[in-house]
Amino acid sequence: MNCPINQCVFPVDGPLRLCRNHYRLVPRPQQDALAHYAKAHKGGPAHKASFARAVESVLKTLAFHEKLVPSAQPAALPYRDD
Repeated sequence: MNCPINQCVFPVDGPLRLCRNHYRLVPRPQQDALAHYAKAHKGGPAHKASFARAVESVLKTLAFHEKLVPSAQPAALPYRDD
């Protein structure tokens, strides 16, 4: 099974169901909650809800970072004094 974030190709192992790179984007309190529910209530509604919140958080973080990426075109040409 692969990570569910934006067709990520990295494999997922374990009940956390996110690849390592995307799991690191989840805020620490949500990481702790996801790990707790994955251990205590694996597959239950609390685990699924915690996973959904983690995925939503990662998607928001990725969308925010995409807005910060500058466009391919420069804003102005560099000054040249030939």
